[in-house]
Amino acid sequence: MGFFEDQKKAKSKTQKLVFLFVLIIIAVSLSVGALFASLLVGMESEYSSQYGNMRSFNYQNVLSAEGLSLIGVIAAGVALVIVLITLFKTWRLKSKPDEICLAMGAKRVPSNTQDFKLKRYHNIVEEMSVASSVPMPLIYILEDEAINAFACGFDINSAAICVTRGCIDNLSRDELQAVVAHEYSHILNGDMTINLRLLGMLAGLLFLYYIGTHVVHSARFSRRKEGNQAALIGIGLIILGLIGFLFGNLLLAAISRQREYLADASSVQFTRNPEGIAGALKKIAVHYDHGIVKVPDAEKASHMFLVNGIKKKFFSLATHPDIYDRIKAVDPHFNKKRFLETEAENILKKMQAEKEQPVQKVKNDQNDPQNKLELLFPLFMLLQEANSGVELNEQTEEVLLRKLIANEDAAIRSIPPEKKLELLEVAFGEIKGMDKFKRDQLHEAVKDEIEKDGKFDFNEFIIYSYLRPALEDVDLKLRQLKNSEYVIHGNIILNFLWHMDKIDLTETDQKILSRYFKFQIIDKKELGYSKILKSFEKLRFASAEQKKSLLEMGEKLIRLNHEVTENERVVMKLIKQILSVPGVVTTEV
Repeated sequence: MGFFEDQKKAKSKTQKLVFLFVLIIIAVSLSVGALFASLLVGMESEYSSQYGNMRSFNYQNVLSAEGLSLIGVIAAGVALVIVLITLFKTWRLKSKPDEICLAMGAKRVPSNTQDFKLKRYHNIVEEMSVASSVPMPLIYILEDEAINAFACGFDINSAAICVTRGCIDNLSRDELQAVVAHEYSHILNGDMTINLRLLGMLAGLLFLYYIGTHVVHSARFSRRKEGNQAALIGIGLIILGLIGFLFGNLLLAAISRQREYLADASSVQFTRNPEGIAGALKKIAVHYDHGIVKVPDAEKASHMFLVNGIKKKFFSLATHPDIYDRIKAVDPHFNKKRFLETEAENILKKMQAEKEQPVQKVKNDQNDPQNKLELLFPLFMLLQEANSGVELNEQTEEVLLRKLIANEDAAIRSIPPEKKLELLEVAFGEIKGMDKFKRDQLHEAVKDEIEKDGKFDFNEFIIYSYLRPALEDVDLKLRQLKNSEYVIHGNIILNFLWHMDKIDLTETDQKILSRYFKFQIIDKKELGYSKILKSFEKLRFASAEQKKSLLEMGEKLIRLNHEVTENERVVMKLIKQILSVPGVVTTEV
């Protein structure tokens, strides 16, 4: 299945998920409304009886027009609170892709690590980024002996990958590469967006449980009668919150299990080595506790792990398929009985032998200025001549970025545009991992360098457009792009491509380019790089169908003259990065 088909499938699942979640919210909210209405009507009846009014409580009072109206008002208020919490939690997770990593105590892996195995891990992620033409994600390690991993974030421009120490210590390079490829597939297939919405939804439902526990706790310090009534409300909220949370987890588990098979298959497709992911799963299978993550907050991300990361509890749900079924899916010759009888013991011995090997160090002289420069900022690994005079201090990154944008050094000008994008893919992760103050400084320096000569040229535009999501947090929206907006901004991007060649368009060409929306030529003076940048920002939130059609039209356009220039290839890779589409993805042309 292709990239856009996977995206379409993910969107379809998300829509079904949202529909089911709405039903859960309605059911839980109505139940809370009925609970509160019953207690309020009961309290009113008791008060009336005590002071001479002979009204007594019965369920007919609750089911009266007044009672049903009260239920509706309370239910609407509860539903609104759940939705607001869901939206807030989803937005927070989108804007801070590494929040889940940090919540579990994971640490970032710097590019200049001297740990041989961590350096190998960093290099694998870097290789995967270049191979798939996507920006480097943030790289984390969780100090836990389990063999497990997960990915989180909103899209390829705001992603984080985390593996456990058990992965680093127990897996071979091929197996670790397969695990990283598995997590990359979650990023590229749109699974992270589904995961973020799931976590937001569950947070909204679980809010009722937390409110209930707080009410029960507070009731102990109230007067007896009022305390009993508050305790009843609290217990009701706890029960309803847990019921909603349970049904939410049912949705989560069902979707998660299916996506794991796709991620395993994608790992094989990425690495072209089925033994990699099969080997990693076998090492987990020989001692299943190897996959159990022991950090306190592991349960929050249980459905995001490579394999089940938490011990089964009462009423717990399987968030992952059976591990032997997964091995069989990538290795058709796998036999569980033979594996347990003959292979398992050998795998355990091999894992133990690997653990006992002496720790290696990265062979880099930290005092060598060039090594420092390479480790500090991978973007400039090829610029030895251009950067020989740069003083290494806290301003080095700014100086190097300014040199890149100025494009004055012969060594920088000699780098082909496509190779420059590969280096930018690596640099993206380095910049994204800096603290906000440092990124703001670099952003201002980049803009200042661009504005020096009063012009915004092609080289500056490509660099700035590619690094902008790393330099500043993307303003993430919760809505998709309207079709009317898509037509306006899609036309601007297609005109940008057309003006690079400015070939004469025949009537047939016009029809080909207007397959999805009418292609209208815009005067070059009315375009401008600033206007194109704004269109890029809007198109980040296009649907999978809109992205596919825009890329298809773009690829048709640059092939009309039967020649694709290097600059056109660079722009198409840039457009894919903006749209969160891997650079290796092609559309039918």
